[in-house]
Amino acid sequence: MMVKKMARFNVSIKESIEEETIFKFKKLMLTDLFYKNISINELAKMSEVTSERIRAFKYNTHRSLNLGEIVRIAKVLEIDLNDLKGE
Repeated sequence: MMVKKMARFNVSIKESIEEETIFKFKKLMLTDLFYKNISINELAKMSEVTSERIRAFKYNTHRSLNLGEIVRIAKVLEIDLNDLKGE
């Protein structure tokens, strides 16, 4: 009987949870921008986060916003960050 070894990835559970949470926030942010008809430039002005950083967050898979920026964007879009907490 052949046994295949599966590749191991050096990703901690904490990192994968953080990535999942960031992905959920990004999805909520983009959905709210669409339904509230807010442009990235408008969001940048309202949240005082540069449009370049918001675009980088939107188009890149790497997290490019710090916690303070996420909180400011969440306030503008009225996203409850408690909904993103794990159980």
